[in-house]
Amino acid sequence: MRIRIPTLLLAALLVVGCSDDGPTTITGDPPDYETDLSVPENVITNLALAHGARDYDTYAGLLGARFTFQPASRSGWNGEIPDRDRDLALTREMFLGSTVSEIRLALSQGTPQETLYGGTEDAIRIRTTSLLLDVDVPGDVTLRVKDHVQEFFLQLGRTEDGEDPGRYYLRAWEDTGSVPGSLRGADAPVPVTEYTWSEVKKEFDR
Repeated sequence: MRIRIPTLLLAALLVVGCSDDGPTTITGDPPDYETDLSVPENVITNLALAHGARDYDTYAGLLGARFTFQPASRSGWNGEIPDRDRDLALTREMFLGSTVSEIRLALSQGTPQETLYGGTEDAIRIRTTSLLLDVDVPGDVTLRVKDHVQEFFLQLGRTEDGEDPGRYYLRAWEDTGSVPGSLRGADAPVPVTEYTWSEVKKEFDR
């Protein structure tokens, strides 16, 4: 039986229809995306909305040209760090392939902090403070990621990469695979089988 737990900030969901002749077609009203991407928090908000809507084009537009996804150590990636093209291939399969019936994502984000990405690049870091991702796949199975901390690094666009210098893009996404100390040991409402976000992405490595 699928596990369904109410969430506070549930991303928008659209009706999904499947076709044997091609990718899944998603119909319905688009989410109410944030339009001011000079605010870094809005990029993360739109990332959550794009997952709920399985909106590949919007998701792709959030990633900078030099984007990388840093998998958690317990993920089966064996040291690979997916670049933008690799991550988009996985996301296209998750969003538009025929194996997913629904995606639900709720997250809360902490206060943006100025930092140096890689020790040299000015960036804004945003860390999730709570998280619930459910991906429904065949066999009445739900892949779940719960409260594993995600760290997002954002930078203003670079004209040399064809980006808009007036808005933020995701430079890197790090799946820490860890749960905040305040949440460890909390009783789950029902038994669940949990994944890291990295493991969920790996499920769509075709």
